[in-house]
Formats: sequence, C-alpha cells, structure tokens
Amino acid sequence: MPVLCQCPGCHAKFQVGEQYAGRKIKCPKCSAVIPVAGAGQAEPAAVPAAVPAAAPASKPATGPAAKPAAALPKAVRLVEEPEAPESPAPWLSETEGGTAHGVGGAVSRPHKPASLPAVVAARKKKKSRGIPPWAIAAIAAGGVTLVVGLAAAFLSTRPARETAALPAGPAGPAKKAAAGPAVAKPNPVLPIDWPERERAGGAIFVDDAPLDLPRSGEVQIPLAPRATPYKIRLVRKGFEPLEFRRLSQPNEEQLKYQTVWVAVFAGVDWPQDFDEAKKQAEKQGKDVLVLFDRSGTGSDQFARSVAMRPEFRTRADKEYVCIYVDAPQSEEGKKRVASAPRNQKLAEQFGITAFPTLVATDAKGRVFAFQERCSGSVTASSEVLDAWHASGAELKELLAQADSLPAGQPKTEAIGKVLDFMEVHGLARFHPDAMRQWQAAFPAGEGRPVTKSAVQAWVARFERAQRDPSQAIQVVAEFDQWKKTRKFADRTAGAGLHFTAAVVLAHANHKEEAIAKCKEGLAMNPPDSRLRAMLSGLQQALGGGHEGPVVVGTGTGFCIAANGYLLTNHHVIAGAKKVMVRFCGQEKTVEAKVLAETEELDMALLKVEVPAEIELKPVPLVSAAPQRGDDVCALGYPGIGTDSPTPIFTKGTASGEDVEKRIITDCKVNPGNSGGPLCNTRGAVVGMVTAKSRISTHEDSYGLAIPADKLRAFLQENLPAAGKLPAVPASAKAMPLNEVYAKLSPSVVFIENTR
Repeated sequence: MPVLCQCPGCHAKFQVGEQYAGRKIKCPKCSAVIPVAGAGQAEPAAVPAAVPAAAPASKPATGPAAKPAAALPKAVRLVEEPEAPESPAPWLSETEGGTAHGVGGAVSRPHKPASLPAVVAARKKKKSRGIPPWAIAAIAAGGVTLVVGLAAAFLSTRPARETAALPAGPAGPAKKAAAGPAVAKPNPVLPIDWPERERAGGAIFVDDAPLDLPRSGEVQIPLAPRATPYKIRLVRKGFEPLEFRRLSQPNEEQLKYQTVWVAVFAGVDWPQDFDEAKKQAEKQGKDVLVLFDRSGTGSDQFARSVAMRPEFRTRADKEYVCIYVDAPQSEEGKKRVASAPRNQKLAEQFGITAFPTLVATDAKGRVFAFQERCSGSVTASSEVLDAWHASGAELKELLAQADSLPAGQPKTEAIGKVLDFMEVHGLARFHPDAMRQWQAAFPAGEGRPVTKSAVQAWVARFERAQRDPSQAIQVVAEFDQWKKTRKFADRTAGAGLHFTAAVVLAHANHKEEAIAKCKEGLAMNPPDSRLRAMLSGLQQALGGGHEGPVVVGTGTGFCIAANGYLLTNHHVIAGAKKVMVRFCGQEKTVEAKVLAETEELDMALLKVEVPAEIELKPVPLVSAAPQRGDDVCALGYPGIGTDSPTPIFTKGTASGEDVEKRIITDCKVNPGNSGGPLCNTRGAVVGMVTAKSRISTHEDSYGLAIPADKLRAFLQENLPAAGKLPAVPASAKAMPLNEVYAKLSPSVVFIENTR
C-alpha cells in the first residue's frame, strides 16, 4: 500500500510506493533528502496535535517492552540540556536518516521535531543549574548509564535546544559513556572548483548575502545544517551567473561543485583578457586571435553564426589562443563584460572602427593579419585562418632576419622586405612606432617604389579618418611622412591619394590644408583628365581659385535597354548640373540626359548617345528574386577618382532581405558601386546595388540591392517605347564567374556628378 510522506523543509505531502519503505528519497518540490517510514509505520505528519505530559526525567523508564514501530509513542517529552557553554550540542539529535538511537533502539522520528506543535507545546522551562537527577542516579548505580540520546550528542551540531525523548524499551545492561567533554562536529562545507585565474571580479552569495571569495587556495562554502536548501549564486563579471540550491547534509560529504562559465554574449566562451592570452600563447607556442565586436547593435551576427560554432573553435584552437573583446554601446551591455574600459582602450589601440573585426597577432601582440566586417561561413573563415597562419610564419621569419642583422645594406634590404609585407597586407596602421623606425632606415631621396597594396591601404585609412574627422590631421601627417621615403611611379595613383587626403581634410574643415593637397596632386600632372578635373574642382570649391566643372560624386550605371538607356541610383546623379558617362575601357566621357528619377525608390533612368565605335548591349532582368544562399556578383566603379578603365568585380551570396525588401548580400561594395548591377551566374540582373547597411556610425560588410521586380515596375512606367527590355534566354545556364564578368562588364558604365 502507498506510504504517506511529508517534507520537513517545504511541508509538501506526497505518497510513494511501499517498496520505498525504510529508504531515503528526494522531495519532488524542493529536492531535500528525507526518510520514508518503514512498512506499517506512520509518517511524522501523523503526530497528534496534543501530547500528554511526560513522566519526570529523573525516573528511568520501566515496565513492559516498547511498543512496536507501528505507531508513534503516546508520550513525548523534552530533555533539558545543560547550560555549560563548553558543550552546546543537545543530548538528543536526529540523524540524516531520520532515526534517533536511545534506550529503546532505533525508532523512526520526524526530521525536524522542534517544529511539531506537540513538541513545542510540551516544552518545559529550564531548571536551575546543577547536576540533573538522572545523572546522580546513574553515578549512584556505579557508573554512567547510557540514557536517552547520549550517543547522538556527539553527532549533532543543530542549534535547536530541544528534542523529543523516546519511550524506553526493554532494560539492558548499563553502558559507560566515554569520558571527557562533548565535542561538536564542524559544520559541513561545499567545495567549489573555481580556478584561481578565473576569480578576478568574482563574488559568492549565499541566500543573497555576500561571502568572501578567496583569491587563492580552496573555495569552500560553510553550510550549517538546516531543513531547507541554501540558495547559492556564483558571479563572475562578463559571464552568466551560476545559481543552484544545495541542502546541507551533516553526515554526508558534499560533492565538489564544478564551475562551467558561459560568456554573457551569445554563448561564446572565449576569454576576454588580451594580456592573459599573450601569456598563454607564449607558453603553448601559439598565436592570438582577437574578435572585436559590438554586441547589442546587430554586428554580432558573425560571432553567433561562425565564431561560436564548435567546428570553427576547434580549428582556431589548434594554432591560436582565442579572445573576445566586446565594446557594447549601451550602459547595460557595459556592465556585462569583464571590463568595458579595457575593451574600449584595446579597440582604440588597434584602431578598430568597424565591427566585427578579426585580428591575428603573435605572442608579443604584433599583428600579422586582420579582417574587418567579418562575414561568411565556418568553412570560409577556417580557410582564412589557414592563410593567416602562413602569413604569421612569414612575418616572424622576416622580423627575425631584420632583427638579427647588423646595420648595413643587408639589414636595410631585410627591413625593406618587412615594409613590403606590411604594405601588401595593409598592416602599417597596426605598427606605427615600428614603421617609423623601419622607414628611418631609408634616407630621404632614396624613395622606394609605391606598391598598389600600399595605395589601397592608405585609401582605407583615409576613409576611416573621414568617418572620424578628429583623426584627419594626424593621418595626413603620417601620410606626408611616409611619402618622403617613397617614389610614385604611377602618377595617377599618387595624385589620387592626394585628392583623397584633400577630401578628408575638407570634411574636417581644414580648408587650407585641403587646398595644399589639391595643388600637390595637380603638380604630379596625372594623365587621367577626370582626376585633374576633380582636383581643380575641389580646389575651387574650397576657395583656392580655378574655374571649370567640379566633380562632386561618382557612381555606376548599366545599360537596361537598347538605344542607350541606362539605369542608376537617384543619389548618384542628385543635384547634378551635368551627368557625364564613361563607357567600359574608354577614357572620354559623354553627357547623359536624365529622363526620370525618384528619390523615394532611389532610381534614375538616363539616356546617352552611344558613339558608333562603342557596342553597348543591354542586360536582362530576372523575373524572380534570388534565393537565400544563391551566388551573386556585383560590378561597379568603387572608390573616389578611380582610374580603372573597367568595372571592379566582387562575388558573394544572397543572404536574405531587409525590412524594405532589399536584397542583402555579402559582396564587397563601397562608395562608387551605387547604381551598379547585382547579377546571378546566368548573366542576368537580380538587383541594383544601392547602399551598404549601417550600424550606428559604422558600416558593416553587407551590401543592399533594389530587387529586379521593383526595377521592372519603374521601367514599365518611365521607359519610352523606343526602349525594349531584353528577356533572359530560357536556355541560359550557370556560367563560371569569369564568363559572367566578360559578358556583363561592357554594359556597365562609370558616372560623374558635376556641378
């Protein structure tokens, strides 16, 4: 038959099967360990509300044998405790198993008798100090008699001063108690497995009360015995708190609690301390991989979809000590990271302005690879790590050679190789002090040829400075210092860098410095007429003289219908006095006429007279949007004052759509790509590049494109009858990307907005 149980902690009542009689179980409500009465025994809840007065304690129990355990005794009395402070333990205490041992043997008892109304009602006032009568009787009998609860006195540390006496059983031979005062067993402790290196910023709370966390040695939480479980909370800044409940078990050793910390961001369990990571990398012979991110702004997509994936972390852990540096914008987010000021300082030290950014350094913190606005799959990112590992090994070898050689020509050549490596990989900005020292090895006048990668690196720095005008003067000053030891073999590249520097200075309201850069660029006499016009136009706009058209913006367009009809973005031609178009592979520009435009949809339809020697073929529009994961490619003329005669080609995938139903793609797009076509592998247009997605003041790596169905609707309303949209051939199949580029690039044009 079922056995009725009641938990002494939460007072929950429930039934268990007869097979559990005499055993211990966990309370289904609070998980406390409680005993189950034996077969035929009553549960503690069955104790009557009223208890008859007990016989005087000085009279030993005599008479017939004790009643069987089928029912609780009818008489329950309290045994007073001597008030000597040296022996605080009560004379009678229940054990963890819920039984007390007395003259009558082992009898099932309540787990917390002091809470029973009957026991409380039967409590007697303490008597005056002195030797209790039962002790005098025991000594007179020739020894110390084992009385009710004597053995249990040394097993209990409960603070309760009253317990229940049990009815006497058959009289047995008297036993002598061990001499000496009673010694209380110390409270049990809960050991915590908390490594010392992870305790910084940590704290312990027991029942919401703080407890000191030792910085070294063992971590132990004392748990005084009680019926209800303790609420324990372990806190470590930058990680989710660990909360659990634990019941004190006086007669059982507590199992050690294992801490498993989870970072507050997206489950990423990367450490957050760069200095500690460098130490570990030095010991393990690894490099350091730093993921700079800004959680709470949407830029954490890469960390969620790639970095936190076990397969990526397994790959990274082979050669890197990984750390996660979060620079949240919200005050609430700053409270969750281990050290928001430290993270912000580290991001500034590395010059991080775009998120997410991966940076690879050696154990000394020297950067050898980086990627801004990270995106892509786990596989692609793992391949990047493979390439970075090879780059790191190459840089270490070059640095070792440069450091080991004495001063002289061989050392200068070795330093030149280091500088070339920095320029090719765009790493100069991470090593400003070292770059100045290396550049000093080359006397002024013996300039080294400027590489294309160095030009691209400076353009990237100027673009960042334009977003943060406070850096404009410093960045341009570094550019001036750098070019003292360089020689521009490509005059167009040199003049282009000076134009870009002038734009940055003008944006920061340094007009005089900007005019000076325009003059320096014109002095290089670039062969590109467009670039000369842009330099002179900016100089005039800043008050530096000169007359002529001013190019205020550039973009891309593409032929959408026969007879010279072009499609581009409205913002590319907005406010223009003249819209000039340059065809693929050509140098001269021709004027285009604006037929229709809509600022709301960011579309514009142009008409241009195509020279007889130019073959301008229209590209077809698809009838359905690309699916998530489809391969796509973008063609356009990115950059300011680009001298590329043909469009730049980038590839990627369609990632979905935003709230405005625009296509999201991870194709690399930049200012100048606007108005260019986004195509599929069948050589058809699926959209028109219109913008880059932005988070706060920082751009991320996702491009946005107006889908083909919206382009088609705009053209149906505004395209004259002379224009006819080509259809996608039914037999069109996927082509290699080089064939896609060869087919579409002649239809893509460069557009200038002049005023």
